[in-house]
Amino acid sequence: MLHDLGGVVGLKAALDHPERARALVAVNTFAWPPDQFGLRLMLRIMGSAPLREIDAWTNFLPRMSATRFGVGRRASKAGRRAFLGGFHRRSPRRSFHRLMQDVRRATPLFAEVEHGLRTELRDRPLLTVFAAGNDPFGFQARFGSLVAEVQEVVVPGRSHFPMCDDPDAFADAVSLWYASHVAD
Repeated sequence: MLHDLGGVVGLKAALDHPERARALVAVNTFAWPPDQFGLRLMLRIMGSAPLREIDAWTNFLPRMSATRFGVGRRASKAGRRAFLGGFHRRSPRRSFHRLMQDVRRATPLFAEVEHGLRTELRDRPLLTVFAAGNDPFGFQARFGSLVAEVQEVVVPGRSHFPMCDDPDAFADAVSLWYASHVAD
């Protein structure tokens, strides 16, 4: 199961160890060089030194992500605290922004992963899950052009975390897809 910028890392692992990946679930992620202007601009802004330092000192992005705009939508107070636990120091907050910066320069890695989806991983069943209002770059459709067997699920909401928008619908979609496309 792959989410956000972890998607390319997970897909690279699947390419390196294809025997360990019978199927793939892509959740609000992408697997090709970030070639759209708006995506590159967002990565540039999020990876910029000024925003990195503002977030390092204020913790605004993790705190905002822990609200109804992110993972906190249905989380308990304890769940939101647990999410924020990894961001109590400034260095993890800086690392996140450096990752955003590095993504724009990782074209060879993304190109390798995109090629792998077209070739070695093409026959792996793939489920894509995106929130209804959070696929501005058409990632879900693009996955459909890369692999042979894709099922798309759209969860109501606008969040970057569709698994938090409707956890039951998310879990049901993954379970049903797995039972009908992957399980022996």
